[in-house]
This record gives sequence, C-alpha cells and structure tokens, in this order.
Amino acid sequence: MSEAMTKIRIITPHSVGVRVIDTLYNLSLFHVNPSNGEYNLGKGNPLATAESLSSSLLKAKAILQEFGSELLSHERTFGKKEMNQLETVHHDVFRLREQEQTLTSQLQKATEEHEISSGLDALGIDRTLVQKLHYVACFVGFCAPETLQSRLKVTHEFKQVPLGQKILCALFVQKKDELLVRVVLQETGWVQVAVEQYMTSTAQLKKQITHLTTELRACEKEKEQLRKAHAQFITDVELYLDIEIKKAELPLQFATTAQSFVATGFVPSRHLARITKTLEYATRKRVTIEELHVDHDEAVPVQLANKKTVRSFEVLTKLYELPSYFEADPTSLLFITFPLFFGIMLGDVGYGFVTLALFLFLRKKKPDIKAWCNVLIYASIVSIFFGFVYGEYFGFESVSVETGSALCKRGLCLVKEIVEGHGALEVVYTFPRLLNRVHGNVAIGGLELPSIMAFSIFIGALHVNLGLLIGFYNVWKAHGLKLAVLEKLSWIVLEIGLVVLVLGLSSVIPVHWIVGTLIMIVSVIGLCLGEGVKGLIEIPALFSNMLSYMRLGAVGLASVGLAVVVNESLALPMFEKGGFFILGGMLIMLVGHGINIALGVIGPFLHSVRLHYVECFSKFFHGGGIEYIPFGKKAQTEGEL
Repeated sequence: MSEAMTKIRIITPHSVGVRVIDTLYNLSLFHVNPSNGEYNLGKGNPLATAESLSSSLLKAKAILQEFGSELLSHERTFGKKEMNQLETVHHDVFRLREQEQTLTSQLQKATEEHEISSGLDALGIDRTLVQKLHYVACFVGFCAPETLQSRLKVTHEFKQVPLGQKILCALFVQKKDELLVRVVLQETGWVQVAVEQYMTSTAQLKKQITHLTTELRACEKEKEQLRKAHAQFITDVELYLDIEIKKAELPLQFATTAQSFVATGFVPSRHLARITKTLEYATRKRVTIEELHVDHDEAVPVQLANKKTVRSFEVLTKLYELPSYFEADPTSLLFITFPLFFGIMLGDVGYGFVTLALFLFLRKKKPDIKAWCNVLIYASIVSIFFGFVYGEYFGFESVSVETGSALCKRGLCLVKEIVEGHGALEVVYTFPRLLNRVHGNVAIGGLELPSIMAFSIFIGALHVNLGLLIGFYNVWKAHGLKLAVLEKLSWIVLEIGLVVLVLGLSSVIPVHWIVGTLIMIVSVIGLCLGEGVKGLIEIPALFSNMLSYMRLGAVGLASVGLAVVVNESLALPMFEKGGFFILGGMLIMLVGHGINIALGVIGPFLHSVRLHYVECFSKFFHGGGIEYIPFGKKAQTEGEL
C-alpha cells in the first residue's frame, strides 16, 4: 500500500524564511513541488549566504581530494571560527601541493640529468673537450646500435652503454664525413643528447637528488600530519556546507512576492498536524498552511508503506516501475505469488534447502542486497514446500527396494510402487507426495494433460483474473463504477461466457450453449464501450496470457529432467563400478546439481518476474509514480537530498 498524502501550501514572510527552511529540514516530511509560475508569482532567490557557502564547499571538496580521505561524515554545526579554520587548512594544503609539484619536477629533472651524466661518464666522454674537437665529429644520443652500424659506410669509432630500457651511444667520425653521418642518424631514429647541457658532475647531481628527496619527504610528511589532524573536520564541514547550500537554494523552488514566499508540496497525511504545529511554533504563528485539492491527473509523490514482512518485495515493484499515487500497490501481490511461482518451478526439497542456506549466507555477508536475499529466502522456503508436494529430493523421487526395505526396518516406511524405468518394470519405494509432476496426468474434456500443466493453467487463470479485479478497483477509484465494469469486469464476464459455452457444448452442465454465446456477446459489447477497438484486439491475448503460465510446469520439468540425467545416467553408473569411481560419481553429482541449482534459481526468477510484469501487471498497472523525497535529514542520509 502507499502512504496517504496531503497537498499543502505554506505562506510565510521573508523575515522568518530561514527558520521555516531549517524546520522543514529537521522534520524531513515536506516533498517540495517546484514553482512553475503559479499564482502569477515569480520564482524565489537563493539566500544571501549561498555564494559564500558554495565557495567554501569547493574548498572543502578540494582538500578532501588532496587528502584522499574516505571517513564517515557526522552532521554538526559550524560557525565563523570553523570557516576560518577551513581557509587556513585550504591555504596550507595547497601551499604544500604547489611545493610538492615543484620538488617533484626538480627531482625528475635532476634524476634524468644524473642518469645521462652517468652514461657519459661510462662512455668516457669529457664534456669540456668535446666542444674543442677540430678533426673529429662526436655524436652522442640514444639509438638502436645494430641498425645504425649496418647503415654506416664511413670509418668510425662507436661506444654504447645501456641506460634502463634505452641505449646511450657515442659515435666518433672524421669531420669530412659529418654531414653524411647526420643524414644516416636522422634516418635511423637517432635522438641527440646535447652534451654541453650536462656540465654538472655526477657527484653534485647525486647530492642534489638526495637533498630534493629529503625535502619532498618532509613535504609529504607535513601533508600527512595535516590530513591526520584535519581530515575528519573537513569531512564534517563538507557535509555541513552541503546541507546549508541545499537550504540556501531551496527558495529557488518557491514562488515569491516582495514580502513573502509561497511553498507548495506534499506531506504524509498522518503528519500534517505535526508539521503545522512545529512550523507555527518556530515562526511564532507567522505562517499560514493551507490544504489544497489534488486533481486525479496530478503528480502526487508515492511512498510505499508495506509491513516489514512485505517490504523486501518492493524491490520487484520498483524494478518494474513505481505505482502512481492513485493505483493499488502490487507489492502485496508479489509477496504472495512470486515465491509461489518460484516454488512451483524449483520444487525440490534438497534444492530448496541449498538455496535457502545460500541466500541466508549472502544476506549476512552482503547487506546491500538484503532485500533481494529476503525475496529469494521466501522463494526457497516455498520451494521446499513444493518439494514435499512433489516428493522430490535432489531429483530423486524413489529409492531401490533394498534401500526402501532398510529404511522401513528403521521405522521410515515408503510407498512401494511398480514403475517403468529403462524400458522395463521395476519395484521401487517412492517418497510421499501429493502431486506427481513428472508422470501424473489429468483428463480435461477428453484431452490428457500432465497434471502440472493443468495446475499451471489453473494458477494462470486465477492470477490473470486477480489482476483484472485489481484493475477494476483502480478504475473504480479513479473514474467510477460504470467504467470499471465496462473496462475490467467485462473480461471476467467474457471468460464466464466461454466456460458456459464449452460446458454446454460438452453437455457437462444442463445449459444450452446459446446462453454462453449470449454472455460472451454482452461482454464484448461492454469491452467496446469501455476500451474501444483495443479491447476487441486484446481478446486473443487474454487466453494466450493464461496459457503462458504453462511455463510454470515446463521449467520445473526441465529441472527434474536434468537432475534425473545427473543421478541415473551419469552418477549411478560410476557408483555401480565401486572403488575410486565412487569419488567420481560424487563429483559428478556435486557439479551437476550445482549447475542445476544455478539454473533453477535464474530460470524460475526470470519467468516469475515475466509472468507478473507481462501477463498480470498489464491488466491493472500503469506506473509512472514519482518517489516521495522529503527535504531534510532523511533525504540527506539517503544521498537524495
């Protein structure tokens, strides 16, 4: 169900506007409707503090980005002293950041110089003499030695030394070959090193690197001290400023006059008296609160208000769409029918206990998916129930005569049956059951159907008609009884007419088939009046929707089939061989049933969701609701303010 909402209008002078905003924030009950020029009034302006608050918030965020802090924030109140402290911390942090960047750049440059200078020393190059050579040209740079030497056709002396992943080379040639060699160097990807730029000795560079490293560490240490001393403070300040900005910008959603502002929105009806009393107290009764009429086509915020046991299933409702304020919340329906469909399909005692244990474990380890785990925990419990109904335990429906006799001697006697297996009749002891979904059949009008399929169609008919009844309630509530009868009840009358027609033709009931035909004609006329041509087009879809529920049986039978293959065709032959083959059989059962359980969760989940969203919800659910997000602490906590 959804929380009842009341639309209100709050009118108050600008002089108490801040008090009103603070009160609304603390109450966390008022869902604001932004002003769209109602009452021919303009939009409000943010409070005077908005600009300075925004500037301070940017500084707080910048500091936290530098700190890399992920501390939890606490809601506190701060004054001018704390804002001055924020400015001081911001100045210190970014002074250190600039200093750190300068030192890092200098250290990187010194390290590169030291590396190349070390390479020049290893090559035996005297930087002062290289520039004084008259008969020999000297080239120093990075290159691929093999490629370069294969291209040189002149007399030369070549030296090389590895520097990391690159190779520093020195090439000496006669002056007359200098131009020719330059061309070759350019073609082979030579990267020239200007020797004259590396006049500082290696020892001096090493000393410089040590000094810069020490300063950089001191800078990082000071920054870490700042982080430890102020990270929590800045985290709390950020939250405080974020809240204050939201308050300062709230008047942008109000209508305004020269002397007052007008705020329109929704509050839960049960809290109307509380919000009225609190605002009057905060403003010394300088506020007017009016209840407003809500039109049916108006966008009213929706807050689902289900009991604790049902609340987890709201995730399935929201996965589809939030219901509008004026229609029924389908969460309670999902609470009943989703686990039912899941259990009908999975329906195995062993599988049910495994999935139950799995989702109980996940709920404990992953609190963020607690609602989904709760949904599947209910579904697993229903699966266990239907496992007893079907008499299935990890795909086993029976045990051998030897095992059955041994169990009976211990006081657990099973039912002895003769079944056909592997082309021959054999005696087995079957587990107790109410419905044999694999071998059970039922005759309907001379047609033999698997019992589980007939049961699925019956469930489908109930589910679809339940959707029509909910749709009847929604239309009645929104547009009146007449349209509800024509638009929704006509479908149920159509089904009744069809049943009477079929039973009359089959002589099952003493009613002429014409009666059923007349009932169907009346229902079709009602559909035309209620839904127009669309109703006529959708008549075949109604019955195809019901037949779609046969997947409840089909998916379950597929799961049973896979379990039987794992047990009888793969694992049992291994067990019969004995010895180490028993371990192989156990492994096959573990892997096979593990895969089947995974498929048994995914398949029933998806098909259950589909049967609700497509077959049932289409009969009554339109959605389009907007979520109730009150201005205040609650929304701030949820990150939706």
